[in-house]
Amino acid sequence: MAGIMIPAVCDQEAAERLTEATNNFSKAQLVEVIKHWESKYELLDKYAKDLAVKNKHWEVSWPYHQKMVITRIEQREAVIKGLTQANQSLVQKNAGFVRVVNSWQELIHQKDSEIMGLKQEKESLSQRLSVSTNWQEKYNALKEESSNSLEEKKLYPDTKMATNVESVEKDNTSLAEKIRK
Repeated sequence: MAGIMIPAVCDQEAAERLTEATNNFSKAQLVEVIKHWESKYELLDKYAKDLAVKNKHWEVSWPYHQKMVITRIEQREAVIKGLTQANQSLVQKNAGFVRVVNSWQELIHQKDSEIMGLKQEKESLSQRLSVSTNWQEKYNALKEESSNSLEEKKLYPDTKMATNVESVEKDNTSLAEKIRK
């Protein structure tokens, strides 16, 4: 209210100006100046009343607005707190999931290692089987050869032939033992 003058001071100033104006102006001009200043004072009074009404309204509504702002701040803080707790919970659950995934990956790695070991064992057994099959074939061939030579011995009883048959039978027996091992 620094720019607005108190009405008593304004009236005094207006009176001084009025006396000055009466000396310098005609009556019609004075009436016009007086009407101009009266309209200004009326506007000032109107604005002062409007300002008083608005101040009163603001004073009445300020607690409501203040309470609303405080309530919203409290709500935001509650939401932030809830989100923080939810985030911490999710972080803990995620850590649990990571542990489970890691244990599954470790188990899968162990099973893969077991599978590789079984595949290698299968290859080894397959090679042994093919070797024993070869020995079996050789044994069967020798057996057939020895039975043929026995038949020949029966046909030709020669002592030299008998010793050969005995050595073939010993070879067959030793081969059979190697196969069993």
